[in-house]
Amino acid sequence: MASNISGGEAVAAALKSFKIRNVFGVASGKLSPLLKAISDRPELDYMGVRHEASAAFMATAIAARHGEPAVCLGETGAGGLNLLSGLGGAFANSLPVIAITSNNSSHLIDPDAGVFSSSRNRALFEAVTKWSCDVRAGERIPELMREAFRRATTGRPGPVHIDIPADILANTMEAPAGELEAPRWHYAVPSSVGPRFHELEAAADVLLRAERPLIIAGGGAIAASEKIVALSNMTGWPVVTTQMGLGIMPSDHENLVGQGGIIGGPAVQKALLEADGLLVVGCRFSSWMWPDGRRGWTHPDRQSVVQVDIDPPVIGRYAPVDHGFVCDSSAFLSSIIAWVGELAIPDRRKWAQELREVRDRHRAALRALSDERTTPIHPAALANAVGSAIGGAGLVIFDGGHTTFWSNDFTPVPGPRTRFHEPGMTHLGFGLPWALAMKRAEPDLPVWCITGDGAFGFTIQELDTARREGLDVLIVVHNNEALGVIQQGQEKAGFSLGTSLAGTDYAAVARGFGCFGEVVTTLDEIPGAIARARASGLPAVLDVRVKFVPHPMLPAFARSSQG
Repeated sequence: MASNISGGEAVAAALKSFKIRNVFGVASGKLSPLLKAISDRPELDYMGVRHEASAAFMATAIAARHGEPAVCLGETGAGGLNLLSGLGGAFANSLPVIAITSNNSSHLIDPDAGVFSSSRNRALFEAVTKWSCDVRAGERIPELMREAFRRATTGRPGPVHIDIPADILANTMEAPAGELEAPRWHYAVPSSVGPRFHELEAAADVLLRAERPLIIAGGGAIAASEKIVALSNMTGWPVVTTQMGLGIMPSDHENLVGQGGIIGGPAVQKALLEADGLLVVGCRFSSWMWPDGRRGWTHPDRQSVVQVDIDPPVIGRYAPVDHGFVCDSSAFLSSIIAWVGELAIPDRRKWAQELREVRDRHRAALRALSDERTTPIHPAALANAVGSAIGGAGLVIFDGGHTTFWSNDFTPVPGPRTRFHEPGMTHLGFGLPWALAMKRAEPDLPVWCITGDGAFGFTIQELDTARREGLDVLIVVHNNEALGVIQQGQEKAGFSLGTSLAGTDYAAVARGFGCFGEVVTTLDEIPGAIARARASGLPAVLDVRVKFVPHPMLPAFARSSQG
């Protein structure tokens, strides 16, 4: 039976059929028919924000946490343009997001008739999405929304975009009920393809013959974390996790060499350079994985590589492979575990022990730094104190430049999708929007954002959203009153320009928004400040005064960024 509904209602009905829950945006005129339809559906949770970039960040956060898409909205013109920044992070990190923009009425576009806020949205969004589409007839909304969902969630996940003129959102159309209510599995079937028998045998042979085997686990393996751990436990093979793969192996597991790529310490560098058999699962070999600063650092003459990824162009793109598998990581790991489990597994404990010794020396050096009692506070001491307060609970977002290195070292990581970097686009300022989105979706979990002062300034206005929506996240600001890494680089080059951020009281700013805010100047004040922030029941900002100290892995990071 057909229904007469508006274009906005058709979009909202599609989102409901996809079982999407979270929608983020800024209220605007041309989007009103869609906002009205969303307001009529309690299954859709809309949260208004103070800037569209934050809406895109928030939708990306839901995808990072749950592996499922969320939605961000932008009005034509400035609203859509503001979405692009946040969508860049979703695209670079392979996270499914559905971005919806309005446009001027159909008779005023293509070419535009001089109306304000005119923008060629499809062309704008093509650079930061898997797929970007114009809607030119309301009757096609169900079909195109299904295509958007399918593109976002199958193969390598990523953001998609759909642009809908104002008249199509507002006007009614006739839509068959079945089209509006079709369940998602009718048109978006996730891959579960596994490796072929003879290919698996050859890959297992390479890995078992290796004297120094290594597992590299990236974001593409996040849903198969238990199988990565099982394979490592069974074989004794050491593991390195990327930033998107954080938590695939818990941070206290004895076989974990390091996490977060090269910032994880010299044991990670040693493992990557000296391993002679690499099993690479869901990792694209980005510059976070260049141990000596060179793109294409692997050595085919002495390193055999088995690479597994759902995205065909990734296989062999940045490193030559001996065996490549275009398949689901979970299906591959199930097969390799079953295969290797039937064979004699060589003893590689000497290699694993070598890596553990390097790792443990690095950790001891970090602990020594964290014991320093200085004013301003040493960033290692702050990171250690905050990590101890967090323990293995809740969700934690690492924002900022240098700050993320220290947080990566000292924050316990109990499992996948609990601690979050943004390595692909390396945004500053994503942390607060991510924290708010996660708190909105899971209000009973404690959510922390650990950020630098430079990063915090990019999205500080969302403290207003936090207070209005009652999202009691806890934000810890490493405040060294500068864009620290950039300032250090400028000083080495003999100049200083635009890097000082001195004089801002972020606690006072927080209180101005109606949140809790406190300045912390000594290490001894941290436990009490955290307790008061938690007890306030408000979104809370701890403005902690730290000095800038170069992280031990900063030189390795600098080399990798030059390629």
